[in-house]
Amino acid sequence: MSEKEVHPTMQRIYDQTGLNANSLAAELDVDSQIVYNWDKRGISKKGGLQVSQKLKLDYGWILTGQGIPSIEKIYNDKKESTSPRIGGWI
Repeated sequence: MSEKEVHPTMQRIYDQTGLNANSLAAELDVDSQIVYNWDKRGISKKGGLQVSQKLKLDYGWILTGQGIPSIEKIYNDKKESTSPRIGGWI
């Protein structure tokens, strides 16, 4: 008997977070049956938004696999490095 097939959207989430279906359900405070359905059919739009907000993953990446998985990584890359001004009024 082979391993169960998991939809690519869910496999990306599991690989990135290290969570399994039960721990993901607990983290999102949803029924494990909902996560099981996502495993089979792919994550719903609402579920994708929940995962994105709660686990700080990029919504587009969850759905397509393209881009950078972590929202924080994108945010940190866009920050400009500015040095604090030293001194004051002259």
